[in-house]
Amino acid sequence: MTNRPAMLSLLTLLVIAPAWFTTARADGEDLLDRADKDWRRGPVTYLLTKDESNDYRKLKTDEERAAFVKEFWEKRDPTPGTPANEFKERYASRLQLVQERFGPPKGRGWEEDRGRVVLLLGPPDEIRITSAGRGATSMGTETTEPS
Repeated sequence: MTNRPAMLSLLTLLVIAPAWFTTARADGEDLLDRADKDWRRGPVTYLLTKDESNDYRKLKTDEERAAFVKEFWEKRDPTPGTPANEFKERYASRLQLVQERFGPPKGRGWEEDRGRVVLLLGPPDEIRITSAGRGATSMGTETTEPS
């Protein structure tokens, strides 16, 4: 008799795990810079403070929103005054990875828990795949590149 949930979990890991080992392009910036009414409900929602979200909601024009978005990213730049914003680039790279791995039709991408975890913490350093059941043994360990 097989343990159906355990087998499904194992199969899911076997299908998803190899996808983690490719690098993501950092072109998720479109969603991060799009200064429209819904920007605060997009992938930046995990970074916004409550006050920032309320302030953004009150903005009336696209120009005001664009200025807010620019300042939002500038406040988070670890090296102000340089051309690159490493924080934003890392977040955009993670967003691209999440969209590639979990986006439609596979899932809801950044909107679900697994996407949120990768956005905030980065991809896993290691993925272990083990067999289920009595006397389980390791089938393999893969190491991913840190983000």
